[in-house]
Amino acid sequence: MNKTPLRFALPCFAVFCFCLGLVFAVLPAHPALAATGQTITIEGYVGHDVYGSGDPLDNGAPFGMPPESATGNSVIAGDGVTVGGSMHGGFAYSGGDATADTNSVELSGNAFVDENVYGGYAQNYGGSATTNTNSVEISGGPSLNAVYGGNAYNAGGDATANTNSVEISSGLVYGEVFGGNAYNAGGDATANTNSVEISGGTVNGVYGGYAENDGTGTAGTASGNSVIISGGAAVYGNVYGGYSVVEGYGESGTATHNSVTISSAPIRIITMLYGGYVGDNSSPAAGMDAFSGNTLNLYSAGHLVAGLYNF
Repeated sequence: MNKTPLRFALPCFAVFCFCLGLVFAVLPAHPALAATGQTITIEGYVGHDVYGSGDPLDNGAPFGMPPESATGNSVIAGDGVTVGGSMHGGFAYSGGDATADTNSVELSGNAFVDENVYGGYAQNYGGSATTNTNSVEISGGPSLNAVYGGNAYNAGGDATANTNSVEISSGLVYGEVFGGNAYNAGGDATANTNSVEISGGTVNGVYGGYAENDGTGTAGTASGNSVIISGGAAVYGNVYGGYSVVEGYGESGTATHNSVTISSAPIRIITMLYGGYVGDNSSPAAGMDAFSGNTLNLYSAGHLVAGLYNF
C-alpha cells in the first residue's frame, strides 16, 4: 500500500482541527442574536442588566458587543420579578450611527428594578444616536428608579429622541420620568413629540421631552412634547412639558409648543409646572424661547402647586 498520501494528510488534518478549535474558542456560547423583534420575559431574580436585544437564554443578559441597531424588541416583567440592574427594551451602541426604535418595556405587579428603565437606548461616539417611538408601560405596583421612554446619548454628534412615551397607572418611581431624553457633546440635541401619561402612582419629577448640550454642542430643541396627569397621581418635583439645557457659549435652546394637562381628582404636585424651560440646570437662559405655543390645560380644581411658568 502506498502510504505517502497519509503522511501528508495527517499534518493537514491536525492543522484543520487546530484551526477549528480556534474558531470554537472565540465563538460565543449561543448563536449571535438579531436585535429585531425579540421578546424577553423575565422571571424571578435577575442580578444583571436586562436587554430586549440581549441573550434570550439568560434573561436578556448582555450578549457580546451590542448591535448598532435595535428595533421592535421588548422586555416584560411582572409579579415576583427583581432586577438588580437596569432594564432596556432595546439597546444600540456604535462608533458610527446607533438606532433604537419601536422597542418597549412592560412592568406590572410587584416587579422591582434597582436601576433605570429605558424603552429604547442608543449610544455612540461619532455619528448620530437616535431613539424614536419607544415606550414604557407601568401598572400594578412596581418599584423602580428613573424611567425613560427613549434615551439618546452621543459624545460626538447629534442625539435625537422623538415620539417616545411613558405610561404609568400605578407604582412607585423613585427617580424622574422622561418621555424622551437626548444628550450630546458635539452636535444638536432634539427631543420632540414625546409624551408622559400618569394616571396613578407616585413619581418624582416629570419631563415630556428633555434635550441637553453639555457645553460643546450647538442647539437643543424640546418641542411638541406633552405631559398628562390624572387620577390620583402624586408628583413630587417639577413638571416640564419641554426642557432644553444649554451650557456653552454660542449654543441655542428652544422649548416651545409643549403641553401640560391635569384632570380628574385633585393632584398633589409639589413645586412648579413649566410649559417650557431653557437654561442650565440652575437658572434660565436669557433671550431663548421657552414660551411660544406652550399650553396648560386644567380640567379640575383643588390642585396644589408652587408656581406656573412659561404658558
